[in-house]
Amino acid sequence: IGDRRLDPARDLRGDAGRLTLRVPADVTGAVLGTLPAAFHTGPDDVLLTALAAAVPLWRGDRAGLLVDVESHGRHEDVVPDADLSRSVGWFTVTHPVRLDTAADPRAVLAGADAAGDSLRSVKEQLRATPGQGIGYGLARHCDPATAAEFAGLPEAEIGFNYLGRVRLAGVLPPCWDLAAVGADDAPDVPLSHTVELTVAAHEGPDGPELVATWTWARALVSDAEAARLAGLWESALRGLAAHGGRPGAGGRTPSDLLVDLSQEEIREL
Repeated sequence: IGDRRLDPARDLRGDAGRLTLRVPADVTGAVLGTLPAAFHTGPDDVLLTALAAAVPLWRGDRAGLLVDVESHGRHEDVVPDADLSRSVGWFTVTHPVRLDTAADPRAVLAGADAAGDSLRSVKEQLRATPGQGIGYGLARHCDPATAAEFAGLPEAEIGFNYLGRVRLAGVLPPCWDLAAVGADDAPDVPLSHTVELTVAAHEGPDGPELVATWTWARALVSDAEAARLAGLWESALRGLAAHGGRPGAGGRTPSDLLVDLSQEEIREL
């Protein structure tokens, strides 16, 4: 993205661009409820499907998306008999995922039948991540047996973080934005990615609203281009929401089953 790689000496948070986008309650309701229920998935899968459609259209190619996905890391199922009920806060896991919508990204924005195929495809690509990404940092940077193999691989230039539902004392007023922690208090901290997307769900006047904060390196991405990417992402969310409202939308995918079936075999059942 841009004409050079991200430079930790030049691309700092204090110089970054920022745009906050509020997704209307009707689209948010589909992202948080209708689509996850129909496709047996989570809101983060829907948000990433929209991103996987928006970025290739933004770049003008079909090369897919390499994205760093950040999560809370509180996955008890990874360690047998783990109990995190007495721990507080995030453990923070960040790992790269290469995503492809399988179908034409424009079909996602249009809400066509292929939008459902794209969501199913991205869901399965995310489910293929070993251990939900835990251990990636050790494998890439610390273990001499594996670090050398990772060294030559590309690093993601886009970062994604879904914070879930953020509950406040009341409704989040329209004049309030979701601030990335440390962005203003630590202006000299280098950006981690050329473009970063942080999403949280807040209670709005008409129900839950997704608040998306886009941050980008201004030396590599213009404000206008960042706004165009944000608009494409929102359009993809609207397309997925529209598709989720169609009769028959949704269904299981191979990772949902205890038997080994392909997506084509599931369709035939």
